[in-house]
Amino acid sequence: MLIRSLQAYAGAIAIAGIGACAAVFAPSASSTDKTLRVVTWNIEHLGEAGEGCVPRTEADLLAIADYVRGLNADVISFQEVASEAAAQAVFPTTEWRLFVSNRVYDAPQPLCRQDPSRRMGHMRTGFAVRRAIAAELQPELESLGDTDLGANEEPHGVDIEVTVGDRTVRMLSVHLTSGCSSNKSETGPACTALFYQAPALRNWTQARSANSEAWLVAGDFNRGWDTDDEFWISALGASAKTLKVASGGDGTVDHLLLSSGRQGMRLQTVKPLASATVLDLSDHEPVMADLR
Repeated sequence: MLIRSLQAYAGAIAIAGIGACAAVFAPSASSTDKTLRVVTWNIEHLGEAGEGCVPRTEADLLAIADYVRGLNADVISFQEVASEAAAQAVFPTTEWRLFVSNRVYDAPQPLCRQDPSRRMGHMRTGFAVRRAIAAELQPELESLGDTDLGANEEPHGVDIEVTVGDRTVRMLSVHLTSGCSSNKSETGPACTALFYQAPALRNWTQARSANSEAWLVAGDFNRGWDTDDEFWISALGASAKTLKVASGGDGTVDHLLLSSGRQGMRLQTVKPLASATVLDLSDHEPVMADLR
């Protein structure tokens, strides 16, 4: 069903012309007004053509690339991308600089739920940054991959420093443990693993704040946003109450979390394309906001 929908979407693009989606949003104009459009998107098992649990054709990858182009984003935090080559299929390197996790997997990936004859591709986090935007790679947050089951069990956090004008922001792309999305305390295997990741996230944000750095954590947290939730209190401490948050609404687990630091930045949510379109491309909708 997913692949057929993607192929139909790609066909519609071919008829309308490659710029059909690009006119949906006005450019973020980061080069002129210092606005930075930031997106987080879990692209659902994105591999090279024919690979992974959700194998895409070349036409499918072109459809995803065109959707990305239509977002007019400056920085995209992505999750569930198998490799840099897979990322390049939808983020052409003529337009984007790619920062993909270097996590090395210790064991074969599990079988796909969708098709037990196939194995899951690697699940990496990362960023795509427009070439006009200054960005520097920072040490990967490997400790985010550790759970109660052992080291390197989950995706690492990819850490970059982005500069626009006279403002600099540290950004972290994350993909936390699934199975403990809301209203659950630290019980059961999935929740135990998720809460185990909280100190790594808290240590990273506190280190940024201690250095008076603005920071943004973007990704699939596999947890609904609630400032009174004990996971968020454990992961972010007192800052959970003061963060600027862009989220997809009730029930979503994808968020953009911006510190309320001294640089006085604002986060203005921008609604992406209609759900009926994006859910043909992935099982997650992107969350998008303009950082000013």
